[in-house]
Amino acid sequence: MNKVDKKIFEMAKNERIEVPKTYEEKVQKILDELPENQVEGKHKLKIRLTFVIAAILVLIMSIAVGATINVISKRMNDMSKKEKKQLVVDMDKSNAEKDSYSRKLTDSEWERMDVLREQYEKEGRFPEGKLSVVDNEGDAIEGQITFVTTTRTYVIPKEEMTDEQILQIIDYGYKEDYSLRQEHRGTQENYDENVSNEQLAENDKKIINRNEMTKEEVIELAAEYAKNIYDIDTSKYDVEANVNEDSGYEIHFQKNNSIIVNIDAKNKKLEYIHNDTYENENTDQKVDENLFKECAKSVKKNIVEEAKIADVDSKYHYEYTLTENKKVQAGIMSYYFEKSNGEVVQIRFNCKEKKIIDVAIYTEKQYKTKSKIREKQYKEIGLKRVSVEIN
Repeated sequence: MNKVDKKIFEMAKNERIEVPKTYEEKVQKILDELPENQVEGKHKLKIRLTFVIAAILVLIMSIAVGATINVISKRMNDMSKKEKKQLVVDMDKSNAEKDSYSRKLTDSEWERMDVLREQYEKEGRFPEGKLSVVDNEGDAIEGQITFVTTTRTYVIPKEEMTDEQILQIIDYGYKEDYSLRQEHRGTQENYDENVSNEQLAENDKKIINRNEMTKEEVIELAAEYAKNIYDIDTSKYDVEANVNEDSGYEIHFQKNNSIIVNIDAKNKKLEYIHNDTYENENTDQKVDENLFKECAKSVKKNIVEEAKIADVDSKYHYEYTLTENKKVQAGIMSYYFEKSNGEVVQIRFNCKEKKIIDVAIYTEKQYKTKSKIREKQYKEIGLKRVSVEIN
């Protein structure tokens, strides 16, 4: 996303993730029960080939109960419906049985891919950017990681890939798998007409008992946050509400833009909100400390007075990443409010539009871990992170 800052909520660290031996059997059972008109054979093949990744993703999304939000779950859910649909469409463009690379990977690249995949899963180490996607290999951009949909080939540089480039490949694979599973879930929900009203009522009861809020109440609360933070009335938006085992609900408001809201239904509060309107086509911004401090006043008004998700006397600061040309990378600022209970509220801000992109709430542990990971990332790619205290 990266969108690096936006998508890295931290899960509980040091969790040992092991894929159950019976998982493949479960996947096969699901595949065998699927009507052929729901998922094409090549989609089934894709699921089989990637069941380990899917298993890990499912497990990661179900552990760390009590954490503010799951890092990978948030990253996947930040994708718009359009992006997920496009990923599934692109899968249909090839009959290739497996992914391939334009050259043989070195031993070092394979080793680093294993390490980086683990960091992606357990530490929320995501790429700064994303790979290019084309239908024909002739359109691949030299020096940039490019995925060719018709052959399912990753076109990679002749020289050794950087960590950033390997992470882009890992990230694309995760997003593909997630998008396909979402499509499967949607068709299953639409296809499953044999569920009785009694079963639906019982399921709703379980959800209410676990989360302490009804789906309608959660949607209403999510809409309230959208209004207070973005000044957007979502009453005419299409709404999709998904139950999440560890974080309550994920609400998707979709119209000309997409707003995603994660609500901790048990504690009746916001975990994360993202508006994709102010993220696209951002350009590097000239450093202007006076502008940044002025914008801080607007951010504080939104977060403290209107959304009420930070304290009036919260200590806060802002950060930005400098490019080689001494500009603010992508024109995005990050404002951080430190709450009295140890939580940290992060607000990513579009300098050009002077609008909030998203808001994420971290536990103290998550924030410290995130900061260490980010510091390491920027050091590796040679970027400088600037931090300025406001009060």
